[in-house]
Amino acid sequence: MSSDSVLLATGIAAEALVVALIGWRRIYRQLPVFSAYLVLGLLGDCSMSVLQSHFPDSYIRIYLVEMSLQRRSQGLAEKEATRAMDALAARRRRLPMVKFDNAKYSFEAPEGQKSLLDLFEGRPQLIVYQFMDNGPDAFCPGCTNFTNNVVALSILADCDVSWATVSNMPLAQIEGYKAKKGWTMPFVSSHGTPFSADCGADRGFMLSVFLREGDEVYRTYSTTARGVDRVMFVTNMLDLTPYGRQEDWEDSPPGWPQHPTYG
Repeated sequence: MSSDSVLLATGIAAEALVVALIGWRRIYRQLPVFSAYLVLGLLGDCSMSVLQSHFPDSYIRIYLVEMSLQRRSQGLAEKEATRAMDALAARRRRLPMVKFDNAKYSFEAPEGQKSLLDLFEGRPQLIVYQFMDNGPDAFCPGCTNFTNNVVALSILADCDVSWATVSNMPLAQIEGYKAKKGWTMPFVSSHGTPFSADCGADRGFMLSVFLREGDEVYRTYSTTARGVDRVMFVTNMLDLTPYGRQEDWEDSPPGWPQHPTYG
C-alpha cells in the first residue's frame, strides 16, 4: 500500500471516528470533552480541522493546554535525567582504581605481540571492549552490533583516549571477521591470557576504561549488559522514536510493533 493510500485510509478512519463521537455527544452531553481528548490522543493533529468544525474552541483549547503541560513535564523529566547522568559521570571519575599488571598480558595483533601498555598507543587513557568468544566460526550478534557502532575514534584520540577491541578468539578468526564486516578499529586477541578472566568478563562481553600513569596501568571503570547498551548510537537514537527499539521488553503502548530482542 502506498503512503498516499495509507494517509487516505487514516483520514477516512479519523472522519468516521469523529462522526461516531458526534453522534454519541447528542445522546450524552458530557462526552464532547472526552471525545476531543480521545480523538486527538489517538489521531494527533491530523484530525484538528475536523474537530474544529464540530467542537467548541474551548474544548480544543483545554486539550492544547493539557498537551503543552505534558510536553513541558516530559522536558523537565529529561533535564532531571540529564543532570542525574552528569552527577553519575562525576562519581565515575572518582571511583577507586584497580592496578593491572602490564607484564601479565601479551595480546596478538597483526603487527605482532602487544602489551596492555602498547594498546594505549602513547595516550594516557584507553577504552577496551571485550568481544565474546563463541567458538570457531561463531560470532556474538550483540557484540557485532556494538562494534558496528564504534566510530569517530580520531575524535577520541584528540581527547587523549585510545580504543582497542579485544577477544579471546584466535587472531586469524578475528581478522577474517573484521575484514568481512569492514571494521578498521584496533582488534587484538587475548587468546591464552587471563585478561578476560581478570577483568571479570570471562566468556562474556564487557566495556572497561584504563588509565596510564607512566608504566603503571589502572582500570578505572567497567560495565556490561545494559551498561554497554546505553552508550550505543543506534539504541540511543531509537529510544527517541515513537516505536523505540521495538523489542519485547520495552514498555510501549498496546499494539506497538515489537519482536524478541534476539529473535
